[in-house]
Order: sequence, then C-alpha cells, then structure tokens
Amino acid sequence: MTGPPGTALNVHHRWDGGYRTGHPALPFDLMGLPWPVVTPATPVSASSAETHRRPEGASEAVARLIAPNLSSAARHGRRAVSRLMCAIRQMRSERGNLVATPSSPPARYRRRSRIAVAAACALVLSGCGLLQDSGANGSGEKAEEGKSGGGSGSAANTPLPLTIEPTWFGEDTSLEILSLERADNDTTVLKFQLTNNRDEEISTYFALADGTPTSQTVEGVSLIDVGARKQYFPLRYGESESPGQPQPCYCSTFAEFGDKRRIKPGETQEFWAGYPALPDGVDTVSVHTPVTGTVHDIPITGGGAPPEPLPDDHDDPIVVDLVAAREDLEEGSTREETGEQVSVSLSADVLFDVDESTLRPDAEQALREVAEEIAESDAETVQIDGHTDNSGTDTINQPLSEDRAEAVKDELDTLITRSGISYETAGHGSDEPVADNRTDEGKQKNRRVTITYDAAPAAEEMPEPASREQESASPDASRPAGSGPAQIVPGKENRYFKELSVEVEAVRRSSHGGLASLRYRVVNHADDESTVLGGSFGSPAICGSLPDARLNGVMLIDEQAQVQYPVLQRSDSHCLAPRGAGETVPAHESRTLWIDFWLDPSVTEVTVQVPKFEAVTGVPVT
Repeated sequence: MTGPPGTALNVHHRWDGGYRTGHPALPFDLMGLPWPVVTPATPVSASSAETHRRPEGASEAVARLIAPNLSSAARHGRRAVSRLMCAIRQMRSERGNLVATPSSPPARYRRRSRIAVAAACALVLSGCGLLQDSGANGSGEKAEEGKSGGGSGSAANTPLPLTIEPTWFGEDTSLEILSLERADNDTTVLKFQLTNNRDEEISTYFALADGTPTSQTVEGVSLIDVGARKQYFPLRYGESESPGQPQPCYCSTFAEFGDKRRIKPGETQEFWAGYPALPDGVDTVSVHTPVTGTVHDIPITGGGAPPEPLPDDHDDPIVVDLVAAREDLEEGSTREETGEQVSVSLSADVLFDVDESTLRPDAEQALREVAEEIAESDAETVQIDGHTDNSGTDTINQPLSEDRAEAVKDELDTLITRSGISYETAGHGSDEPVADNRTDEGKQKNRRVTITYDAAPAAEEMPEPASREQESASPDASRPAGSGPAQIVPGKENRYFKELSVEVEAVRRSSHGGLASLRYRVVNHADDESTVLGGSFGSPAICGSLPDARLNGVMLIDEQAQVQYPVLQRSDSHCLAPRGAGETVPAHESRTLWIDFWLDPSVTEVTVQVPKFEAVTGVPVT
C-alpha cells in the first residue's frame, strides 16, 4: 500500500477469520506507510483497487484497530494508547492482504490533536518493536515454521490477542480474545474483553447469554472442538437462585461491574469463562460468542491458577453434539451427522410408488450407497424409521410407514455382508413431520425413510485453500467475486422490509474442516428509521422453539454437487445463528450478521441464499 504523504485510503478487509473494517483515522505517514481512513458507507471497487502484499509485520488488524484508537487518542489518553499498542502487537503476528483505493480524509479527522498521535507513535516505536521480523512470535523470537494445531489434523493457529468487531454492538466496539489456557484445576479458561469506542454507552445485558437470555453472565460464550464436533459451555455449580433461572455459571457476571448492564464510552470490561478440561490431543478450537459468531483456530496454551477456585459442587460439563445437515437437491434425501451418529433420510418417492411398500427397481442404488457406509462403520445396530405425509388417515399411513421400514431393512440386510449388525424398525405414520404438510414440497419431504447408525471414525481431508489470486478474481469488474449485492426478490417486500440489499463478506472455514462461518451485511437504502429482521430471515421449523426469532433461514448451496446446507444445529435443537427478535437496520446504514454451517471438505465455492433475496453466487470458501 503506497501513496503520497497524507493520502487516506479506503480499506476493504479480506476477512481473515470473521472481522470487519470501516473506521476513520487520522491520515499521517509512519515509516512510509499511510494509515487508512475509511468511511463505512463508501464501497470498495474491485476494478479500481490494487492488491498489495502487506509490508513485513502489517495486518488487517491494523486497518481495523489502529483507526479508532488514533482518532480517540486525544479523548481517552493512555487508554487509547494502550489499545493502539495492543493493535501493534497483533500486527506483528499476522500476514495477509489489503485492497485499497485513494480517498480524501474527512476534515474533522484532520483537526484531531497531533500531540496525542505523536505520543502514541512514540510509544509504539519505542516499546512495540515495530521493526521486528514479521515471523517473530510475541516474545520476539522467530516462530517455528510448520507448527500446527492438533485436534483432528493440522491447523493454523490464530495469534492472540485477537480483536474482532462484534456484529451485535455495531461499529466502534471490539471484542478481544486475550488467552485460552489449560488451568491447573482441570479446567480450560477463556479470557476476553469488550471495549466501547462509541460516543454512547452500550448494553451487554442479555448479549452474551445463550438461548433465552435469562442470566447476567457470559454463559453463551462457548468452545468448539471441530474434530469431535462438540461444543463446550461454561461449567455450572450450586443451585438456581430462583425458579426459571439457570444455575450459577463458573464465569464472569455483569454484577462485577458498577453498572452490570452497560459499558461507558472509552471503557473496557474484562471477562472470563471456565470450561471442562479439553482432551489432550486438542490444541486449537473455534471460539463462539453470540455477539461475533465463530472465530476459528484459537490456540490453547498452558496456564496457571484459574481466576477463582472451581466450586466443589459443580455439575457435569455441558457438552453438546453439533448436528451437520445437508440435502441432496436432485434426489430429495437429507443427511444429518454428529461426531458419533449418522442419520440418512431417503425420499419415499425415490424408493416406492404411491401408497406402495414394495421397493422400486431403481431404489437399490440409493440403498447401496448407505449400505456401503454402514459396512465401513462401527455400527452394530441400524435403526430404520418410516414416515408419511398427512394425506389420508392414520389407518392407512401407520401400517404403510411400518411396511416401508421393513422393506428397507430387508434390502439393507441383503446388501451388507458384514456380520454383527442387528436391525430395528418402526413406523410413525404422519406423526413426525419435518416440513409443512400444507405445501406439496413439504409433503414430499415428510414422505421418507430414515436410517440411523453409528458413524465411522474417519478423518476429513481438506481441499487446498484458494489462492489470493483466486479469491480476488471477479467476473464483474464493479465488485469482488461472490459478494453481491443481492436485492429483494420482487413481491417479497412489505412495509418493514423494503429497499434492502445483501452483501456477502466471506465464508471462512476452520482449518480442521467442516465448520464454516458466513458473515454478510444487510444494507438499508430506505429513509425509514429502521427495518425489522426478526420475522424475515428466520425459519421457525429450525432451532426448536426458541422465542428470540433466530436469523437461521440462510442456506449455502454447492451448485456443482447440487447439495444444500442449512444452519448448523446442536443436539439440543438450538442452532448457531444470531437472535433476531427486535433487530433493526437504521436508515441508510448496514448491519453485519453471521451464521454457521458444516460443509463437506470438497466444497470450495457456494451460493449464498438469504431468505427473500436473490442468490449471491460464486462465493469462495476460504
């Protein structure tokens, strides 16, 4: 990134793990590097931008973090300088690209105090080692090449501290992951902090809770062991203080602060959460928070004493399975997997004729594929369940579903030659629909036979990541590939949902495979004060009966394989999507949202389908 002295730049962040840019800063040159000045409403044009390799030690984190800290230095003194030095420490430990175009700095930033900036730079140059080799670690020593995380294969560690812009609180706020350590009391302790650089206070109450927000803690912050498909929540202990409230959490509570619900302008609050000890082979995890979504490849280090003793009356760990789901768009079959179990639902329309329980001749191929997987697994018992739609009566549907389950069992028993497998069958008639029986599409999904068995302990193989040249290639010279904007489909508008567009920031996958995180922006082009999202982006049939209107309706589609991926769910019926009840986008502003999926390792490009919007195609998975 080069330019004449004092030239400001619009910087577009190529999202290295789920973080946005878009903050203004003072334009000045430090060692020939022009610091960025960014206005969020100004898009970056791919046709007018050049991709530059960052100078040694530069980072997207600088473009995102240094800006608000410099602009607030005059107001907040040593606090801003401290945050600036933290940004520089992170700058030393990351590599990546920036896409930039010249821009004129706003006049109000030219008028900021030069004294505060000079003081900040003096401290940075003298105390932060800006000229160190970018391959150095936090201690200034050269990092060992090829060092990777554990879990289920190699992983790239994300340097800490790591600062993320929360989607919940908006711009000029940050969540910084400070450390993740194995404490000496057989727990794993995560430490993080929230900083408010806005001009008004922000409310943290409810924001970091899980599901229905009923506590004043950070209970919703979790760790994800991607290799095992497990999600860990903070430990609990003792008795609930009142009916309907959860047990106390072995973690920070907002009661620790003077005003437990607010962070005032310029202030930072530190938090921690204690989890059960993770398996010895796991040395990186994904960290999930309700306000940022999921951040991948966070390293676990050796620690010391925990923030406070773990109470003796603590309960068993709260560990839930992640349920990966996919739908074959051509055959109508679906597949759900945890780390321990596989459930395949085959369309009855593929297996049987209408109102029949004799397998069609072409059904053998669909069952043969399932039979081969069962033979390669450790399964000893295979459960087969038949289902129908609500056409007709239970007098017909119940025995039909039972007979179809028996027919599938007989065929699988013939196809699977491995011994030691037993079969259990059941018919459920129309009692357990998975879709709306009021539509033909819903009825078709409800007519199914589900085959459930123990999963094979096979490791996933990851595809080669897309190169920087591939990521920046664009068939449309006006914007990056696979970004949008996508407009509302005609006829889907209403008084609260109009003049909106969607822009995809990125789909980022854990280096362990599987878990992938989408971040996208909803832009409100209308003059109305706000647009309600809660009832528009969600699907009430997903994520159980949570009353907080999850924004869970987004789908990822692998066009080449004709496979559709819904939101990643948990075994307790919750899902990894943000709550949407009452969420709005102010006039002429935008809101960044997140949602998690579990993708097959072969997927390198997807179509993003946001409810009521045109599809965004050609989005790379990086």
